[in-house]
Order: sequence, then structure tokens, then C-alpha cells
Amino acid sequence: MYARLIARFKKGGLARNALTVTIGTLLAQALVIAVTPLLTRLYTPEDFGVLAVFTAIVSITGAVTNLRYETAIPLDERDEDAMATFLAALLTGFVTTLFVAASVFILGDYLIETANVPGLRPLLWAIPIGTFGMALYNATNLWAVRRHAFRAVGLSKIVQFGFQVLWQLASGLLTKGPSGLVVGQALGQPAGVLNFVRSFDADDRRLLRTTRIAQIRAALSRHRRFPLLLTPSLLLNTSAKMLPAVFLATLYGPVVAGQFGLAQRVVLAPVRLLGMGIGQAYLGAAPKLARHDRAGMLRLFKTTTFHLGWMGLLGMAAVAVPAPFLFALVFGESWREAGEQLQILAVMYFAQFVIFPVGQTLAMFGRQDLNLWWDVGNMAITLLAFLAGWMFQLSAHSTLLIYSIAMSLNYAVNWLLSRHVILHGQPAGDGAPVPVD
Repeated sequence: MYARLIARFKKGGLARNALTVTIGTLLAQALVIAVTPLLTRLYTPEDFGVLAVFTAIVSITGAVTNLRYETAIPLDERDEDAMATFLAALLTGFVTTLFVAASVFILGDYLIETANVPGLRPLLWAIPIGTFGMALYNATNLWAVRRHAFRAVGLSKIVQFGFQVLWQLASGLLTKGPSGLVVGQALGQPAGVLNFVRSFDADDRRLLRTTRIAQIRAALSRHRRFPLLLTPSLLLNTSAKMLPAVFLATLYGPVVAGQFGLAQRVVLAPVRLLGMGIGQAYLGAAPKLARHDRAGMLRLFKTTTFHLGWMGLLGMAAVAVPAPFLFALVFGESWREAGEQLQILAVMYFAQFVIFPVGQTLAMFGRQDLNLWWDVGNMAITLLAFLAGWMFQLSAHSTLLIYSIAMSLNYAVNWLLSRHVILHGQPAGDGAPVPVD
């Protein structure tokens, strides 16, 4: 089944473009994982806890710093309009970063006390740098996608993560404390942007010179639905994924947060990369079936879920069962706790692996409203799980177990919603729904 699906996906240039980007991302993530055993011997779990909290904050602020204008760059028909949208995304990123910088200046001490990470205090200045780095990267990445510079997109990932780990290694050898981890993380995004700048051709530079303020204002108005509709959903989604590290630091200290951060670092990259590849194959076949063969669409949905299920079970069992031993062996004895946390979180990671590729079904049927409510559920579950840990003074393992089970159930809800729209929904832009026999 998958051989036919992937063969169909490979017929056009889309496969080559996706493969180019995927290979770059895979190499970059492989580099990060390969270097991690060295970093865990240069930095302490507490240092990684500071990094986990910093990464959570910057991931949340950076994800929405362009107010999603960057996603409109490939949509404009004329290059002149797209360049105005690109500059609008950069402008909103700059303004949002100023707001983040002011917030850090005013509320920095409160943030440190609440998150329980005193090691981050002298590094607060890196938060706006990391935020604006993501703003630059998000916008230039989508401009490169518009220009079909997919080789530059793939290479940017290698440059980004390569610079990051080299900085972290060098700093770890020369200094003590979390500064090397945090600064390397903050500067990685701008390093990736430099590769995009090299790919700008004469026409790109001409468009930059000739775009006027009025055109940028028009782009801000033309795409105003993006910040209004997409930004809240992304903010909820990113916050639900990143805030657990902050909550763990607040309730149990930076060491526990650092162990959690390492477990995520090791597991999430392979889960997302493999899921991305299968998701692209699913997306290559599903829209046409959704329009013309609803029963076939349902079969594809169920078959994809089945294959993801057994692959996920085998993979998670192979990693999770010996996780404490493997983490102690590969990363050092002080990281055994990360393996224990991984065992607890394995159910959630399995559910995420299964749902991530087919989770595009709701958008395919134009049900972004259901997706938004599902994101609200994710955020509510995250808050309630850690609130329960605080109120009932539960151990870190008990709190993570509640969080893992609840999130897994919410992923199951996503699957049920997707099945519902396949049976009763209507593909975006289509007429009357096609009944399932």
C-alpha cells in the first residue's frame, strides 16, 4: 500500500522538493543527537533545565512573532506583492520583539522567580535575540520556499544546528554554566538566515529596493486574517507543547526540567521527521480521494493509522523499555532520570506519532474551527495536569503520568474528529458531501 502511495507522491517535483528539505532537516537533527552525549558530559542537568525553560519561552514568542504574515508569502500571485508581505512579516517580527524585550526588562525578575531558574537571570537578554532570530528565519524560509530555493531551505537547517552545537561544545569546554547552551540556541536561528541571504538573486535585491511603505501597509491589510485567525491557534498549540518544561522547573526545579528536556530532545526529532515523511505521502493522496472517493479516503485514513500504530508500538517499545539503562549508558549516569521520564511519556509520544501525519485531515475539510478547539483542549489539559500536581503535591513522575495519559486521550479525540469529518464533512472548496457506502 505504501509503495503505491509513495510512488504516486514521487511523480512530480513536489517529492524532490520535500526530499531535499527532509534530508537537510534529518542531517541537522542527526548532528544534534550525535553531539548530545558530549554535551551531557560538559553540562549538568540543571544547565539543561535552564536551556529547556529558555527554549520554551523563545519557541512560544518566536512562533507568533511574525503574527503569521510569513505564511502568506507563498500565496501572493505577484512577486512585488509577495516581497511586500515578506517585509510586512519582518516588520511585525521587529515590533513584536520590541514588546518581548520590554516585557523581559519589566517582568524578568518575576519570570525567574516563577519559573524557578536562577541560572537564566544573567541570560535574559538572549530571549529577544532568540525571538527576533526566529522572526528572521520564519520569513526568509517562506520567501525561499516561494522562490523554490529548496536546497537553501535544507542547507539552512544544517547551518543552523551546526552553528548551534559547535558554539555549545566550544563554550562547554571553555566555561561552566548554562550560558553556552542558551547563547548557542539563541544564535542558531540567525546563523541559518545567513544561508538564505546568500541565495538572494538580483531580482530579489531589486524587489527589496523598490518596495514602498504603501505596499507594505497594503500587505498588512490584505492578509489581516492571518494574525486574527492563525496566531491564536499556533500560540495555543506551541504553548501546550513547550510549557511543560517551565511547569516542571517551577514545581520540581531545573534539574527535573533538564531531564525532561533531554528526553524530548532525543525522542521528538525522530518522531516528527518520520511522521513528516508519512504525512507528506498521506497529503499527496488524500485530497483527491476526499473529493471523489470518500470511502477510499476513509480506507486510506484507517490504513495509515494502522501502519503508524504498529510502527509506533515497535519503535516506542524498543526505546522506552530499556530507556533508563540506555540514557545512563549513552549520556552518563546522571541522566538515568530522563530515561525514566521517557518511559512515562512513551504513551503520549506514541499517540503523537500516530496522529501527527493524519492530523491534516481537519484542515483538508476546512474544519480549522475544530482544530482550534482541539488546541484549546491541549492547553487546558496541560494546565490542569500540572495544577493537579501542585495542588495534591504529587511527585514529578505522577504529574507526568497524568499529563501523558490525558494528552494521549486528547490525541484520540483528534482521530475521532478526523474520522467524523471524513464521514460527514465536506472538503474545503467542494460542493455537497459524498456519502460513504
